[in-house]
Amino acid sequence: MSDGHLWHFTAHVCGACYGRVLARPGEDDGSAEVYRCANCGVEREGEDESAICACGLPGVECLPNDDVTAEWPGEVVAVAVGGG
Repeated sequence: MSDGHLWHFTAHVCGACYGRVLARPGEDDGSAEVYRCANCGVEREGEDESAICACGLPGVECLPNDDVTAEWPGEVVAVAVGGG
């Protein structure tokens, strides 16, 4: 991969619009990455995807979509967990 292709997909979706979260190395010492929504463009630096991810919302977790269909094509989805 060339230096010009720094963004990569993560297994997470945006907490604002549920678009796919991308990541790239940060500008500083490399300890933090920059996370960006591929859909709405929200972008933040952080230690992990929770900087913008739906996993940062209470009771929500990002999981692989095990039943991809034309109506629900996302490879990763945000689902409610716990709740009892």
